[in-house]
Amino acid sequence: MSNRMQQILILITFSLISVIGLQLYYAYQVFQQQKLNLKLQLDQALELAILKAEENRVNEINKYFEQDLRNKDLVQLEIRYDDGEQRIALIDPKTGYYHASFAMKDSLAKEGDDLAKILLDRNYIFLKQNAVMYWTSELGNRLNAYNDSVLIDTNLLLKYVQMELLKYEVDESVHLRFEKDSILLETLPKELASEWLPIKMEDDTTVQSYLTNPNRLILIRMGMVLSLTVVVLLFIGLSFFTLIKFANQQKRLSQLKDDFIDNVSHELITPVSTLKLAIESLKTDQTLSSNKYLQISEQQTSRIENVVDQVLKTSFGVSKQAIQSFEEIPLKELILEIISYYETTSAKEVAFNFTPNESDVIYFDRDHLTNILHNVISNAIKYGPESTVKIKIETKVDNGYLKIVISDNGSGIPKSDHDLIFEKFHRITKDTHDVKGLGIGLYYTREVLNKLGGEIKLISSSDKGSTFEISIPKRTHLT
Repeated sequence: MSNRMQQILILITFSLISVIGLQLYYAYQVFQQQKLNLKLQLDQALELAILKAEENRVNEINKYFEQDLRNKDLVQLEIRYDDGEQRIALIDPKTGYYHASFAMKDSLAKEGDDLAKILLDRNYIFLKQNAVMYWTSELGNRLNAYNDSVLIDTNLLLKYVQMELLKYEVDESVHLRFEKDSILLETLPKELASEWLPIKMEDDTTVQSYLTNPNRLILIRMGMVLSLTVVVLLFIGLSFFTLIKFANQQKRLSQLKDDFIDNVSHELITPVSTLKLAIESLKTDQTLSSNKYLQISEQQTSRIENVVDQVLKTSFGVSKQAIQSFEEIPLKELILEIISYYETTSAKEVAFNFTPNESDVIYFDRDHLTNILHNVISNAIKYGPESTVKIKIETKVDNGYLKIVISDNGSGIPKSDHDLIFEKFHRITKDTHDVKGLGIGLYYTREVLNKLGGEIKLISSSDKGSTFEISIPKRTHLT
């Protein structure tokens, strides 16, 4: 990979990491804001719940006070006038002493009106203001005792808090904690708690509401933001993965290009050198027959032509127009010709095992089928042992397909190369300069077969050899 590509990759990686960081920071800020909003809702819910609970406490005190007001043994209520002003007088029934009076400024009472109800309404206002009115000495003492003994119902307070939180769609389990004498407990790290608020209980008591698992609710509220964040992060991750994959592909293609050029050089240098030597011999050696050198020149020229032809076909692809010469081909005849060719020209000793089947006839392009068989068999020889290369060829018909199975006794194909051997320019992970080839034979074979509805696949491979299966429709049509 070039330095420029590395620099671009580093910049893009840094940019992606920055975007991910900003997205996570944004999500964190939204989380903190939602947490603050939830705390404010806890504060408001507790404050309103205390007001409701206090109102319930005042009503209960007033119920006791009502019993006292209606107790004729404790007080008698009368309407009196003082300087023309109507008043409700409270009289001690035991002494007849006139203790206090309540001026009727807003509305006048009539005979038969419930005077106790009028005083109860006024007493309710005093209690709401946290004041105890001494209507009479005894009534005041009793009222003060009620005020001290009737405390806020904590269960009712919790219920009110829950009801208020439901208005904010908070259905998490909420709890209360109480502290006396201003000794406040610290909130646990995982909790979310309200402010401490005073409440009418024993001594100086404060109360706090809290959620033990607020994060779940906050994350639910952040559903849209979290979903968007996840989508963005997945998209960024996919982009980064695609970028890395593309960079690796470019690196691999660059390496394949270098290997291909190197291999082409090796493939061409030998015939060119031989051809040059033959021509020089023709010029200098007048005693030898020129036919020998002309034959050598022709062979090496054909070899160069084959190399160039394979490169061009692979570079431009195998088109449908290039596969036109269909004819009925006796498979026995074609395979025996190829076997004879390698038995004559191969530098290695090759032992073929082939049992002909007279009925195997296929409708195919002869040149392409010949090249297909050459590619597989030549690979078996090139990568075979230095002693005797053993090649077994079998043919069979299966579901309208003629299958040619070619097995060898080579060292096998590494497992890491099983899915790559049919890729363009790929060569197995061995010293490729020891074995001649361009890495395009099996690619070409697969492309031609795919065009004609056939296929080639590696059936098995081990240190005892490899087996390829070529499947061809008996009646082939272009796809």
